[in-house]
Amino acid sequence: MIQNLRDYVAEGEDADKILASLGSRFLNFKADSRSIIHSQRYSWQSLGGYNNGYDAIFRHFTGNNMDREKFGFTVGSTEYILWTWRGDYLNLGAGAEIGFYQRPSAMAQDSNGLDHYFVWPNSAIPMQLYLYNYNGSSNITNIFSWRPTETQWWITGFNPEYVNNVNVNTQVMVG
Repeated sequence: MIQNLRDYVAEGEDADKILASLGSRFLNFKADSRSIIHSQRYSWQSLGGYNNGYDAIFRHFTGNNMDREKFGFTVGSTEYILWTWRGDYLNLGAGAEIGFYQRPSAMAQDSNGLDHYFVWPNSAIPMQLYLYNYNGSSNITNIFSWRPTETQWWITGFNPEYVNNVNVNTQVMVG
């Protein structure tokens, strides 16, 4: 699908840059000084929260070239979850994300079902995110490093230089 779109837009690397720019604008992402693309704290995505349905779509369109982990915990009557992703972000290249979500315990769901959580932007916390390609102890490449000064509920990084060159099995995310 992305290849067909690339062919329609322009040739080669120009198409990759154009598609990365269009995708990031639609998502309200911005590039840093190194051309790494990031989400913004105040974004329309906060309205939807997150659930397993989004992961199923992500997995389908990347040909399963992605990985995610969920780390849940409860404090009082609120369930919290750190949801992490890394992999092939199609026209945005190699990428990674960490999202911080919550829901009232009374709304608990089967973790294998929809498992929907909400965003409370006032619960933003300090975050940082690093992504590497690890091909052995003497062959580690930094894909990006991101330490925003503003607190985050969702931190992301996408390197368009890796469009069509992502292997989730060699990626290591630190956050």
